[in-house]
Amino acid sequence: MDMGQEGGSDPVEARDADEAIAILEARRGITIVFTDVDLPRSMNGLKLAAAIRDRWPPIEIIITAGPPR
Repeated sequence: MDMGQEGGSDPVEARDADEAIAILEARRGITIVFTDVDLPRSMNGLKLAAAIRDRWPPIEIIITAGPPR
């Protein structure tokens, strides 16, 4: 989050894909989503990326994978 703020962005954090979708539905002006491939609950980061691509094609998506838990 600090890197985004330092770069002049206003980062918003979501706990899971469902919350990320809700944020995207409620806010305009989001231009990039940074997600982990391993997300809790209903969908993983790849499914989230597909949902974003279908509903908000202009949004850029970065998917990362952390070390296994």
